Amino acid sequence: MFSTGTWVLVGWAVAILVLWRFVSKRMGLGKSRAYGNILAEHLGWEKDFFHSVLDNGVNGPSLMVLDSIEQMGVTLHQATVMLAPSLAHGLNKLASRSGPQAIIEEAKPIVKSLLEEWEAQSGNQGQK
Repeated sequence: MFSTGTWVLVGWAVAILVLWRFVSKRMGLGKSRAYGNILAEHLGWEKDFFHSVLDNGVNGPSLMVLDSIEQMGVTLHQATVMLAPSLAHGLNKLASRSGPQAIIEEAKPIVKSLLEEWEAQSGNQGQK
């Protein structure tokens, strides 16, 4: 049915996949996804929606951003305030791509409030 070479290739693929999952969990990427899920729950958002917004709002890997914030040991609320500019940017990108959607419209006031708090804390009023 399958040649020995095919089975060897499948075996290597499975080994690489298992190793990747192990390394990503150990290196914090899986942990960062879980932290993002906690932040999504804190905001009252669906997990996948939160990660999509963040992925569209940051420059670079969003899981690394989450890992950096988690390492700071800040509260969940403070973490969401720190992410406010990225969340605002991500919401705008998603809205421009997909048009008005209820989930995006419901998230906008939450992000606006977080962004106002971020601006007040960092002295960035008017610099959007």
